[in-house]
Amino acid sequence: MKTPSSQWLFAIVIFLFSTFDNVSRAQENPITQLSSIEDFQHLFFADQRIFDIKSLRPVTQYVPRGYAVQFEEAQVIGINNKTQLFFYNAQGKEIGKVVMGGGIIPSPDYTYVIYPHEGDIWKKDIINFSSLGPAEQLTQLGGLNSLRVINWVGALVYLSVRGQIYALNVNTKELRKFGGTAPKVASGTHLGPVNWSAPKMSPYGKNGIIEFIDYHTTGARSTRLIRFSDQKEFMLDAGFVARGYPLYQTDNAVWLSEDSLFLIKSNPNAGRGIQNHAAVIINPSQRQDELPIVKEFPAFIPNPTFNNSLLEKYQGRSRCVSPDKRHIIFIVYNSISTRYAAFGVMDLQEGTSQIITNYADPQLAFQNSIMNPYAWKTFTWIDKNSFIYSTQGDLMTQGTWIYRVDTQETKKVSSYVGEAFFLYESAGYVVFRANDKIYRIDLDGENMVEFPTKRPVNRYTQIGKLQF
Repeated sequence: MKTPSSQWLFAIVIFLFSTFDNVSRAQENPITQLSSIEDFQHLFFADQRIFDIKSLRPVTQYVPRGYAVQFEEAQVIGINNKTQLFFYNAQGKEIGKVVMGGGIIPSPDYTYVIYPHEGDIWKKDIINFSSLGPAEQLTQLGGLNSLRVINWVGALVYLSVRGQIYALNVNTKELRKFGGTAPKVASGTHLGPVNWSAPKMSPYGKNGIIEFIDYHTTGARSTRLIRFSDQKEFMLDAGFVARGYPLYQTDNAVWLSEDSLFLIKSNPNAGRGIQNHAAVIINPSQRQDELPIVKEFPAFIPNPTFNNSLLEKYQGRSRCVSPDKRHIIFIVYNSISTRYAAFGVMDLQEGTSQIITNYADPQLAFQNSIMNPYAWKTFTWIDKNSFIYSTQGDLMTQGTWIYRVDTQETKKVSSYVGEAFFLYESAGYVVFRANDKIYRIDLDGENMVEFPTKRPVNRYTQIGKLQF
């Protein structure tokens, strides 16, 4: 039986042990606060926690992933995670939240939402970062069940409805059909969008390119470019559609900038999937009736594949394009087996292309990042002269690398095969996943540091950064 003094001694020992354990845990995994609105640019999501990439410490507040908008005057960050709008002050404290039900879409500046209701489009303002105002009816249609927004420029919302494009002005409530009817290619033949797809948008939403298919007869395809500023349409391959393949390939359309589009041009005698390609650069912003071709390239590396997903909202180019718009990264598959692929770089100024890696079994799905902004990516540009990428191979050739296009030199960062590269340019870091861990390196590939995650971070674990 314990005496009162021994019970007190036992309690003191337990208290000291728990205190020491808490202190050691705090030192092992310290918590930090956000100090300014700029700190949101340096957050990284992994292991169900939010890290400050500079200190590698987790922050206290839960911050959802999504697309972020900064309200500069109010010093507020708004974040859309597709189900809710969250609003935070400069210290990372939540000051408001708006729950969005199914079909509700916020405006690009997070000041109001639109949604379908009883066959029409309605609008509600966001009030004080925390609630929705009274409902306002924008249309008198009576047959609309869902919204598919393909572009949003100022007060103009562009919608894809049953294969047609409409423009709605949310201020004046004017609604008009965009581009008229699909063109006739032959008697009784009409073109409609492939799989009812929406246009592949340019940066800032100024232009869109879309592929059409004749559903009724021949299955012929055509490519059309739409200039949203004056609702002008350009038929890029009129007279070629009857061959069954488009002259220009929309799945490989690369936006060099908001007004410059790089297109692969098929051999008119062989269709798609051939061993001889050319390419063109066109400028849809010029006001000629005919779409001007700015530059043409002769045949180059056959059958390249591009990651043509756009970078973060305001960076103005496809992911594969260098910051100075001179170089494009591409993947080319082995002619014997599409399982094996290699990285290449195209120089648009010189009109040349070269393969920079051996053909290897690609561990990562190259097209994944087109559909999911948080999917693992196989490369990213660091600056205009260098990009980071990863390859499979043997012990000598596999790993994570930095390639410089100006000197054509390759630097090995790690033997680990990296994936999901995220550039934090203002902080001077690249963050990526490899070997089921998260690492941070300097922009030159030096000083590789591991994140203090508590469990393995595999490719099925959600990671990412806020997209501004």
